[in-house]
Amino acid sequence: MRELLTRIIAPITARLPDLSRVPPRRQVIGALIFSALLHLLGFLFFLIHAWLFPATRIDLAASAPKLEEIEIQMIPPLPKAPEIAATPEPAPVIDPKGLEKADTSPERPDFQSSQDMLAGSEKAGNGIEPLPSQNGAKLPFAEFKTQAAILGKETEPASQPDATPPAPPVPPSPPVPPTPEVPPNPPTPPSPPMIASVPEVPPLKPAENEIAVYPKPPPKAEPVRKELAMLATPAPRAQPPKESGFQPELRKTQVEGSISNRGRAGVNAIKTPLGVYQQRLGTQIQARWLYYTKKHSDMLALGTTKVRFFVTQDGRVENVQIVQNDSNQSFANICEQAIREAEVPAPPTDLDAMRSGRLELTYSFTLYDTH
Repeated sequence: MRELLTRIIAPITARLPDLSRVPPRRQVIGALIFSALLHLLGFLFFLIHAWLFPATRIDLAASAPKLEEIEIQMIPPLPKAPEIAATPEPAPVIDPKGLEKADTSPERPDFQSSQDMLAGSEKAGNGIEPLPSQNGAKLPFAEFKTQAAILGKETEPASQPDATPPAPPVPPSPPVPPTPEVPPNPPTPPSPPMIASVPEVPPLKPAENEIAVYPKPPPKAEPVRKELAMLATPAPRAQPPKESGFQPELRKTQVEGSISNRGRAGVNAIKTPLGVYQQRLGTQIQARWLYYTKKHSDMLALGTTKVRFFVTQDGRVENVQIVQNDSNQSFANICEQAIREAEVPAPPTDLDAMRSGRLELTYSFTLYDTH
């Protein structure tokens, strides 16, 4: 291969002039001149080619990328929307049992209740809830006193077969009016006016086969004493409803509150129609619930059940639903049955919490170990 290349190159190199005798300066000048001639020939060749073949001309303006036109539209600023004031959440309702009642309402109430109360605590606490601090049992709710349960006489449902209806009240006996005194010598009544005499007709004697018929004597007038007794008897007075005697079972719990005012236990609460209504409703539900839990205590497990329901404007309970239950199903059924069977009073018409004619309520029932 090497010999073949040498044979090809040797004739070409033999024709090249010998520059070994030429000075280096002259060699550089000659190289520059030769390079300039080559560039000139290349440029002439490019011009001749562009003139002979115009379709292959390069349009620099067409090859340049076109810039997209950007349209700018001025949009006026939108009008500022009116600020809507946030509606504050209504204060929760608290049971006032064990808390001190106040004669004045607080300026900034934290709760709604059936009575006015002011914040106070017998023990300083480090909690965050606006409740009075106290020692007690550790339970998942707050109660501020301890008392035993009393079922009363009217908690058992009237549908029980062995229930004896109460006897109707006996009306008081009417007083006996005094007997009018008769004078010893009564005055002689004036004689009636004279009437023309009518000859008497002798009575006819009936025959042996006939029955004698005599005219019926006129009815005797009732004694005046009975009429006087009726006039003297007063109308029966309406008897006030009997108290059922129900008392819920309460147990004082441990609470770490944030109230710093020293005094009797109390919270900043204001008396509202909703607070009064929920206390009445809660008493009715607790009476039924306590009756069933005492009756079926061997079937229940410890735990808490939360029930949501609605009360209509006419006092009907609707859509009772168990939303949480960590006890057994028997306890959940008793909680639901207590709400359905309670004598639910009709809510006041001026409640702000009514939505579409219904009041939404949520009750929590807890069964805990009392030992």
